[in-house]
Amino acid sequence: MKARAPVLGGNFAVWGSMFSAFDCALKGIRQKEDPWNSIISGTLTGGCFAARGGVKAAAVSGVVGGALLAL
Repeated sequence: MKARAPVLGGNFAVWGSMFSAFDCALKGIRQKEDPWNSIISGTLTGGCFAARGGVKAAAVSGVVGGALLAL
């Protein structure tokens, strides 16, 4: 676990940065600040993060990311 800590920390930092970037972009584009921005940001972040695994993996991860933030 100690050896993987920097990798996990880096992944978390990238996820947080991507989510924040999508969230701010959606606020600017939609001119609204509502829960949909977070849901869509989670979907986009999950999809982008899993894009290396192919279209199916990106779609599944995007749906899971959006669903978790919709709760």
